[in-house]
Amino acid sequence: MAEKPSPIVIGIAGGTGSGKTTVANVILNRVGKHRIAYIPHDAYYRDLRDLPLEQRAAINFDHPNSLESELMVEHILQLKNWEAV
Repeated sequence: MAEKPSPIVIGIAGGTGSGKTTVANVILNRVGKHRIAYIPHDAYYRDLRDLPLEQRAAINFDHPNSLESELMVEHILQLKNWEAV
């Protein structure tokens, strides 16, 4: 049996309002949503539900520390190895 090819990873970066989602949607529509695992960075905000409301309200969600980027990278590497996440 032939070995599966390694999936291609496309990263889209840019500032707020720069068109990242628009570019991602164009790629999804052209390639086909059934052929792509779309993983927005926004899906990796840290779980803060255990913090009191006042503390959560003070969080700067634009700061890189508000995201679990390490977990996202781990998930991308797993997907590249055809592993479920």
